[in-house]
Amino acid sequence: GGVTVVASNTINICVGEEVVFSASPSNAGLSYAFTINSIVVQARSGLSTYTSSALSNNEEVRVEVFNGLATDTTACSDLSESILIQTIPTPIPTLISNAVANTFCPGEDITFTAGSNLASNTFRFFIGGISYQTSTTNIFRPSALTPPVTLNDNDIISVEVTSNPSLLGSCSAVASLTMIENAVANPGLITTSPT
Repeated sequence: GGVTVVASNTINICVGEEVVFSASPSNAGLSYAFTINSIVVQARSGLSTYTSSALSNNEEVRVEVFNGLATDTTACSDLSESILIQTIPTPIPTLISNAVANTFCPGEDITFTAGSNLASNTFRFFIGGISYQTSTTNIFRPSALTPPVTLNDNDIISVEVTSNPSLLGSCSAVASLTMIENAVANPGLITTSPT
């Protein structure tokens, strides 16, 4: 008797990615207990799903399905095959500008430099949510674009760093900073007077 649960063998995820595990069938009158490496992470209940964003490499997730409610101590159960978690390295991006305290004067040529804890990345630079440059180059100069792009006060510059695809896939993360324009509010006047 009991219930058979079918699971795929391995899933590849980015570090910190949220994963939802769903037991099948999810009929009324059944109960479920989820485990990671044989340790109960979601006690037996009527919930047929388990969600986590804290999974680690080589962890094994399983569900035990009972043919009775959580309070039924005579229910029979079946244990699913395990799902092996394989994590793909996720970049930890950095973004800096050559402007002191990210403050610039109107028309100033600003250079942004992105970094990552991983080698071989793709860098996608944005100004205010609009993508302007995607390449393996980690340097971004808005004034060198064709046509040149002028920065404005409170522009948010961001970079999405994507790890090079492997057989398992690739992962991305974003770093950003806000630019402050140091505009001259009153340029003043210069006058001459006859002598």
